Amino acid sequence: MGRSCSARFVPGGDAPQAADDVFRSKFPGFLFALGAAKKPTEFGKYSRLHSLSASLFGSLLKVDLWRYQTMFRAGIRRQCCVSLFLVTLLVTFGGACWKATAQQPTQDWGFLLAGMRKGRSALRSGSCRINGTKSYADNSQNGNVVTHPVKIYAAFEGDAKYRFDLEVEGWIVDQSTAKSADDPDAPTKAITASMRKASLLTCYCRNGMKEARWMGTDSGNIYVDANRQGSLRPTPGCFDVRALGLYHVVAFNDSDSLDKLLLEDLPAAERITKVDKSDPRVWTVVWDMSDRDRGIPSEWQISIDVEHEFTPVRFCQRTKFEQRKDAPWSVAQESIARWELLKDAWVPVHSELSSLANHLHYSFDITWESVNKPIDGDVFDWQGFPLPRTIGVVDNSLGQAIFLREPQSPPLVAVESDASRIFKWVAEISGLVVVVLLIWRFHVWRSRALARNA
Repeated sequence: MGRSCSARFVPGGDAPQAADDVFRSKFPGFLFALGAAKKPTEFGKYSRLHSLSASLFGSLLKVDLWRYQTMFRAGIRRQCCVSLFLVTLLVTFGGACWKATAQQPTQDWGFLLAGMRKGRSALRSGSCRINGTKSYADNSQNGNVVTHPVKIYAAFEGDAKYRFDLEVEGWIVDQSTAKSADDPDAPTKAITASMRKASLLTCYCRNGMKEARWMGTDSGNIYVDANRQGSLRPTPGCFDVRALGLYHVVAFNDSDSLDKLLLEDLPAAERITKVDKSDPRVWTVVWDMSDRDRGIPSEWQISIDVEHEFTPVRFCQRTKFEQRKDAPWSVAQESIARWELLKDAWVPVHSELSSLANHLHYSFDITWESVNKPIDGDVFDWQGFPLPRTIGVVDNSLGQAIFLREPQSPPLVAVESDASRIFKWVAEISGLVVVVLLIWRFHVWRSRALARNA
């Protein structure tokens, strides 16, 4: 078995001397080839030659040992540097690939979001008529599903001007059935009346500086307020036509505008789990909306037609009502929209919104009257409302109530009490009896007159 040797080099030290020390410590008898136990004088004439050869060999060995030690250490350093460089390169490249993979859904969503904003900005102005239906479970009718017709007029010009008139079937007071409830102990007189079905009209408008709405009642005032940019004033049934296909039920009921839907209502981009591109024409973005406290999986999906100016064609919220991994998905709510190219912009022509709760379902067919054409300014002002003269208009936009139009008092309608009604009936019956008696008296007198003449 051979012996190993090594040398410890001190910076600034004598490398050959260090190698010599190592050599002597590792090979104490090598310099005396004929045996280290015998004295040098016993070798005779060979002692000088032996000493010279041993010294020469020892010098060469010391130099070679130092050289190989230096080369070995330099090789180790070179290999360490190369290995460190490769490891650094691998970690950097792997981290970059992982980061790019993790950020890819977020980047895709940013691309789609920018495309939707650009595509909707191409629809600068427009006006349309919407005919549709609203179905829901009516608790007053034992939960039976009822359906009512819906009529809408919508107009817009940019993001600042908007008009929305909604006509639906509802209940109003039937004034023809109003009557006074006589109660001598009551401090005031109570009036009772029945309800009847009628068409209810709700109007909303904004012109960039002011906004107003009218709930369709025959009394009260309209209050004009300062316009709140980026938001529709909450009005039952009011929605942004350009945002069809993006609405969920809460946003629809809150009358959210397109900007509010895109900037505030949608979940954070960090919740995006994937962007499905299996259909190259329609991309589907998926958000994880699971309730981790209860362990109920849930997700949102928005499908966008990237070939047709990034038009939103479907929103879906689905969930699993069972905690099993293989449990089927159930659609909780869904909205769809179908778009067509008119003039130079894509516009929605049909839309539906449905929710599993209360069996709610809207269906709209949209007919466009104008696309990207100027619209009369009165359309976006309260003066465009079909107001009766009994409605007053109060302007609060300057912080002080100013009457823009005084309400006119409606014609007074006398409300009869039961006593007055009975007296009227008695008077009418008495008058009728008197007339009958007069006729009978005249008949008797005439009969007698004819008898005398005969």
